[in-house]
Amino acid sequence: MIKTKPRFKKIVALAIFLVIILNNAVFVLANSPLETLQQRSIDGVIYVPMRLTAYAHNATIEWDSLNHAVILTMANGKISVISIETAGGFIEDGISWITFEYAVNLFGISYEMDIEINYVINNEIDVEITHETDVLFHVEEVIVGKNAQWALDATLTVPVEASLQNPVPGVVLVHGSGPHDRNQEIVPGHANFYEIASHLSSNGIAVLRYDKRTFTHGMAMVEELGITAITVWEETIEDAILAAEILRTDTRISEVFMIGHSLGGIMAPRIHAHGGNFDGLIFKAGSPRFLLEISLDQNVLLIEAMDEGPERDATVAQMEAFAQEIYALSDMSREEVQDVELAGAGGYYWWDLLHNPVSNYIISITNIPVLVMQGENDFQVTVDEDFYALQQLLVDHNNVTFILYPGLNHFFMPTTATNILEAISELTIPSTIYHQVLQDIVDWIHSNSALEYRVDVT
Repeated sequence: MIKTKPRFKKIVALAIFLVIILNNAVFVLANSPLETLQQRSIDGVIYVPMRLTAYAHNATIEWDSLNHAVILTMANGKISVISIETAGGFIEDGISWITFEYAVNLFGISYEMDIEINYVINNEIDVEITHETDVLFHVEEVIVGKNAQWALDATLTVPVEASLQNPVPGVVLVHGSGPHDRNQEIVPGHANFYEIASHLSSNGIAVLRYDKRTFTHGMAMVEELGITAITVWEETIEDAILAAEILRTDTRISEVFMIGHSLGGIMAPRIHAHGGNFDGLIFKAGSPRFLLEISLDQNVLLIEAMDEGPERDATVAQMEAFAQEIYALSDMSREEVQDVELAGAGGYYWWDLLHNPVSNYIISITNIPVLVMQGENDFQVTVDEDFYALQQLLVDHNNVTFILYPGLNHFFMPTTATNILEAISELTIPSTIYHQVLQDIVDWIHSNSALEYRVDVT
């Protein structure tokens, strides 16, 4: 069992309560219109941020500031390189701005005058661009767990050069906590799994992403199994293993890697040990700690960021009401927790996580390469408590790489937030994963693949 801080048993319940608050806040944001994204007027000319127009067209964007250009990867794998100067725009602080007129011609976007953004795609508009390359990857719709009870819709992006004679590495993307779709689109403008898949498959790596079981079948699972029977196996582990099997049986795929974000990173060693059998693991914002201990630290930061007053006092009081129940849970047997329901999950969900710590499974990954990635400005999984803890746990690992990224948040996007409340607020603004993070993943996978990366399209 993982050793926890002395305060843990006394107030671990506070974590669950504030997790609910945090999740509800994100849920509200996800169902609100995208607002307050500022356009700019310079000498009477209106400019809009390129990242917004790219997102509106379901595209990922890469920056090429040296050549004053942006590289768009469309949903069908087609790459477009757009000269900012030709588009009548400029680059400032890593963000490309283009004129309102060019944005409308390029994407057919309707902008309301009050700066609320309404996406309207017009496919009939002719787009004149500086350069267009060939399609770099194919998009295939597949089913994870096709013959299983909880089948999941999934998308497989495969580089065009992949074949039986020229196989490429493959990656399974595993979500963080919560009922996410295959793009892990936390809120509009933050489709980070889509970005990862597009970039990797544009660089010789196949990627499989799928809708999470709790996203597709959440209510049905509760009705049939009962909330007290659902554990992280049903939520995350089993489907990741089934997804790995799809890649493993595809003759176009050489090795199978896994990228786990947040909870997916925490569960990565366990998924590998229970049948994932990956050729390498990437922890994005992972941790070896018990999930409730992580949540506790998140919520301590949340309380510290709140203003003194009745609302803060009421929040603390509500949390304390859970304390005795959670304290009792930690001392219950497996049989006793079956009848417990706490904070929207069955007691067995928490009991299972508590009694199956990451440290139990580290031995299973000592013979495969591991990449640990962490944003320095992450308020959900922190450098001091989680990144350094992984370093200590993996100190004897022969093939592990640690990368710490200054100025990046939990989703590896640039941030200016100074506390967790500001970090939540930032989610209302569309953003993209820092380009170097994506390229580091590409380079690491190819360097740990037995086959030399090559493009041979005939």
